[in-house]
Amino acid sequence: MTPERLRERVPLFAEARALELMPLADGVSHNNTNYKVWADGTAYFLRVPGTAAPFLGVQRDEELAALRAAGAQGLAPEVLFAAPDGLLVLPFLAGGHWTPAEAARPENIVRLAQTLRRLHDIREVAAHCSVYERIERLIASATQLGQALPDNLPALLAWMATLRQQRATDPRASVGLCHGDFWLHNFLDDGKQLWLIDWEFAGRGDGLVDLAKITIGGSSYTPAHQQALLHAYGYTEPGDLTLLDEQKTLLLLFQAVWALVLHGLRGPESAFDYLAHSQQTFRQINRALSL
Repeated sequence: MTPERLRERVPLFAEARALELMPLADGVSHNNTNYKVWADGTAYFLRVPGTAAPFLGVQRDEELAALRAAGAQGLAPEVLFAAPDGLLVLPFLAGGHWTPAEAARPENIVRLAQTLRRLHDIREVAAHCSVYERIERLIASATQLGQALPDNLPALLAWMATLRQQRATDPRASVGLCHGDFWLHNFLDDGKQLWLIDWEFAGRGDGLVDLAKITIGGSSYTPAHQQALLHAYGYTEPGDLTLLDEQKTLLLLFQAVWALVLHGLRGPESAFDYLAHSQQTFRQINRALSL
């Protein structure tokens, strides 16, 4: 993306006298390129979308609906510009990512739980895709790309269907807006509040998925940390840690098929070995489920 092209694409920058783009080195993304944009002394966040989004099951209308719904509750930045292809401009947020040690502090565990509770209380949003549908989308993409799925996929899908039915009977699994990829690099702490970013996998679903994601998404949470997170959120029954473990396995299934799709798109020449990551994750799932 060049300043000239940015002026053409985004009306907000059309008349900017000074326009500078700086790639964000710490913007972890397997699909997009992120920039800090300086326009006449004001900083903005710019996402330039990659080409993998359709294969990853990302639908920009769902993402935008989730981002705006969360923004209305002060959980996400305001959308300044959004194009149908995924080009996105937001205010540049001052803040930083937590380290695993910071995420494990008791007061921060409470902040996480409170933030997620506010998010999951959002009911009216036109983003209806849960993690179950996202896994199904990814499986369809992997098949389309000619990738070999594991022989025991029917058993994995049967387990997933059973888990989905079981969660539907838990009155605490009320359907609200879920982030879908809530790990340490997908929120910022500005010293006053947590800002949630990167909404590509957001949709209405079971909030326990977000709690599970943060426990495996770089936080290095021990069982005691996980129990504290559950309690702060409102899961206080003796078997709730087992419920969390099941959601963690579900997220591993998402991750395994996600990596397989990216291998199909990028091939063995990719700097990251997505195929090895997928195969290792499938083995981890099989151990967890004794398959």
